[in-house]
Formats: sequence, structure tokens, C-alpha cells
Amino acid sequence: MQIPPVSVLSTWPMPNYKNPVTRGAGGKIIGVSLTMLVTLILAIRVYTRLRIVRNFGLDDILIIVAFAPSFGFTVCGIYAEFNLGWERHLWDVPYGVLESSSRLSLVTLCLFDLSSNLVKLSTLAMLYRLVRVTKSRMKTITLLIMAFVVVSGLLFIFITIFQCNPIWEYWTLSAKPQNCINEANHLLAAGTINTVTDFAVVLLPIKTVAVLHLPRKQYIILIGLFCAGFCACIAGCVRTYYTWIFTVDYDKSWHGWTVWVSSAIELYLGIVCASVPSCKQFFTTYLPGVIDSTRRSGGNSGGGSSSSSNPNRKSSRISSTVNTLVEASRYYCLQNRSNTHTNLLMDQQGPTSPGGYELSDFGARAKDIAEPQRAKVRPLTWPSVRPASSIIEEELGLERVSTKRSSEHGGSSPRLKGTY
Repeated sequence: MQIPPVSVLSTWPMPNYKNPVTRGAGGKIIGVSLTMLVTLILAIRVYTRLRIVRNFGLDDILIIVAFAPSFGFTVCGIYAEFNLGWERHLWDVPYGVLESSSRLSLVTLCLFDLSSNLVKLSTLAMLYRLVRVTKSRMKTITLLIMAFVVVSGLLFIFITIFQCNPIWEYWTLSAKPQNCINEANHLLAAGTINTVTDFAVVLLPIKTVAVLHLPRKQYIILIGLFCAGFCACIAGCVRTYYTWIFTVDYDKSWHGWTVWVSSAIELYLGIVCASVPSCKQFFTTYLPGVIDSTRRSGGNSGGGSSSSSNPNRKSSRISSTVNTLVEASRYYCLQNRSNTHTNLLMDQQGPTSPGGYELSDFGARAKDIAEPQRAKVRPLTWPSVRPASSIIEEELGLERVSTKRSSEHGGSSPRLKGTY
């Protein structure tokens, strides 16, 4: 760490260690509040993917791993405010803590780079899972951005650690020139590239989401998520600016506070935006009014309120299960009547229903809980290739709004499996 020249030190006021000017408790409050919020959202995400959806993927692993350095980054910032004077002017910081402050500053830079890149990789991994069934250029673009994020992240972490030769010259106080690279140029380049990739990750899914036919309330939720993503990008711009100020101004402790607070906001907003879509099924299951209040109003033809026409949710689930079992039983009977269809279906799917259950088991269950003669007979249809938009909606747990009404369904919109 380079000691300021005498010409700069002569302009500083006398140290005030007892009652210095500080930034206040804002940084601590922001750090603790965001940590609690993100911990809750991550817990909901993990529970949803493990217990409800049962589809725990690479994106979930990456976001959990990203939370560890984010949490460490926040702990370091709060500790530095209490003990190392990060909320004070440099002339009010005791000389004995300056080396420890520089060490911790180097650690926080590495933690931020690691966490930021893991959050972006998690978001890109989720996007790739949605578009992997397509043959569009989106898959290639997603993979290229992921590769760029990995390479640039590792490169900047390496340069940050070894920017001085030997490494300890970074935190060693010296009035003489040190064998270090230009830290201002390095951090400015790293911050600019990080912010550009932030915008790329936020903008990339817009085309994929735009093709979905969703209720108005869910579109509002998605717009809110994108706005939060852009807020994270703006926080990244602010962080890049103050990081540059931090490197060119000698009052590092005062400007370093702004750097760590804006960095924490950027990290935690990124984790929230990457996790909220995966939590949708949790709110649908346990807090249906949060997301599904427009379910009936979105499907009915403008007459009556959704609250007056919404049936008991538990009865709807039981009815849906009964109809599924009865349909499978009917399917089993049709198979026994047609040897040609039976052989063809056995060759393609084996002795199971389209849902993956044994047909004989379906028939036994349906006979016990429903009367097949009262069930609505549906024609036997061959399985078809699902469109990519349908797979995307199912992965995100979203509802689809149909543009055509059918008298058979009473004007209600078809819903994706898992939203009932």
C-alpha cells in the first residue's frame, strides 16, 4: 500500500479517533437486511426444487455456491466497518489497522469476483436448460457467454491476487514505489467487463420470455424481475465508478465504503433475480393467493369476480386426480380391444400410460375411487412433440393463457401441469 505523499498529508486535518465523521449505520443495515432476505429466498428455492418440483439442477448448485462468497463478502464489509474504519476518512483511521484493512480489501475483491461470476453462471445455466430443446442460436450464444464469464472471472481473480510481486507488497505500507501493476486500470477494466456481462445476462432471456402467453399478473411479476436485474446492473455501474475513485484517491477508507455497499447490492439483487422464478411453485402450493389470484379471472369471459367463482382448491385437485385415473382406465380398456394399437404402443412406450404409470395399476385405482361410466370419454390420441414454449413454461412453473375458448372447458383457459 502506497503511503500518500507529504504534499497530500499536509492538506489533511488532524486525526479524530474518538468522535470521527462516519458514514453511519447504513452499510450494516443494508448488509444484514439483504443477507436475511437472500437466505430466505434461497431456502425457499432449495425446498421447491428438492421437495415440490423434484428437479434440482446445475443452476441450483451454482447459486448455492455463489451465496457462500457473497455472505463472506458481507461479513468482511461489516467487520471492517466495526474494526478497521471503513466508514471513516483515512486520516481518522489508526495507523496500526491499515495493513489489516489492505489485506481484507484484497480478500473482498476476490470474493466479489467469484460470487458475481457464479451468479451469472447460474442464471445462464437456467436459461440453457430452457432453450436446450430448441435448435436456435440462443443455445450457442448462452454457451459462449458462459465460457466468457468463466475465463474472464478466473483471469481477473488471478490478476487481483498476483498484482504485486511479491504478493505482500499489496498490503505493506511503503513510501517508495512498489512492484505492482496499475490497480486503477485493472479494476476499471474488470468492473467494465463485469457490468457489460451483467447487462448481457439480463437482456438475453427477454426474447425467450416474450413468446410465452402468460396472465397479466405473471407478466407484471416478470417485468419486476427484469427491473430488479437492471437495478443490479445500475449498482454495478455505480460500483465500477467508485472503484475507480477508490484507486485514484488517497482517502481509500471513505470511498471503499461505497464500493462494498454497492457491490453487496449488486450481488444480492443478482441472487434474488436468479432465484425468484424457481420459487413460483412454492407460492402456488402454500400461498396460492400471491400468484394465482388471476387464475379464474384470466380464464372466464369477464363475468363475475374471481373470488366468487373460485372452487375449493383441494376439491379441484381430487377431481383432477380422479379424472386422470379414469382416463387411464379407459385407455387401458381401449388397449385391450385393439391388438394393433396395443402392439404399437408397447413398442414405443412399453406397458405404461403416457404418464409413466402401469396401466393395470391405473385401472385398479380408478375402479376404487370413481365410477368409469360417469367419466367423460376422451379419444385416444398419439403423443406429439411438445413446442419449446410449453417446455419453458413448465420449467418455470408458469401458466398459459389460451387465445381460443372451448365450450367443452366452459371458457376456462388450459393450465400447465403442476399449477393446480
